[in-house]
Amino acid sequence: MILSAIIGLSFGLMLISGMEGIYDDVQPIIGEEVDEDLFYTLLDVCGAVFLILGGIQIITGVISITRRYWIAAVIGSVLGIFMIGVMFISSVLSAVALILLLKSKDEFS
Repeated sequence: MILSAIIGLSFGLMLISGMEGIYDDVQPIIGEEVDEDLFYTLLDVCGAVFLILGGIQIITGVISITRRYWIAAVIGSVLGIFMIGVMFISSVLSAVALILLLKSKDEFS
């Protein structure tokens, strides 16, 4: 779960900081309906959401390692599924973490 959070955090930082000039590449796909300022604002908002979800997932990953508060660890892995990341790796890792958490409920205090 922590690896998934790190991937999501790096993707969020990439969306916020390093996407200058991508509008020219995607404009033929999205058309003229979305202007450049709105496009970059949406990238910033998505990056901020990824940063928030990544922070929550880091905290719940530590909770799951210490084997406390099973429900918090499950919530963190479910939130991690929504972190798309690069090629859905974060979502797959979070889904695996969720399956493992559901199978190991008895080990939590």
